[in-house]
Amino acid sequence: MSTLAADAEHPFGLELKTTNLQEIAGLLGTTYRHLNRVVHSLIEREIITKDRHFIQIQDWSLLEKLSNDIRYE
Repeated sequence: MSTLAADAEHPFGLELKTTNLQEIAGLLGTTYRHLNRVVHSLIEREIITKDRHFIQIQDWSLLEKLSNDIRYE
């Protein structure tokens, strides 16, 4: 799994390469089950898309609004 997003408009992009969603959950300090629920919720809201190898942000403005300016760095 890889997450990637960095450009001039969104300079806080970060790429995490792993094949394990549990590893990402650990890096974020949450459980795999909670992260999975959040990912599925964001997919349903068309904020992100996910395929077997990637999670891609589709709606940066809404994601930023939902995050209340909290960023993982």
